Amino acid sequence: MFDKSYWNMGLATEASVATLKFGFGEVKLDRIVAIAHPENIASVRVIQKVGMKYQKNASYYGHDVVYYAVSHTEWQADDSLYISQS
Repeated sequence: MFDKSYWNMGLATEASVATLKFGFGEVKLDRIVAIAHPENIASVRVIQKVGMKYQKNASYYGHDVVYYAVSHTEWQADDSLYISQS
């Protein structure tokens, strides 16, 4: 979660890419998942933007969520799309 004054600055996308790079590159995970409340459009957009794919609607601790995932091989193939252009 970010304070509203930090919204629309690309911070969530950069943090998500860094997390994927760390998870796949350093920890050597095979698959990473993300969940969000379906009404949280900004979070869902970030999840999609970093290359994660919709899997299903789910319930997490009694809350309805959308469940996304990406495997290392899927993400690695598109990795160049997520490198910051700054």
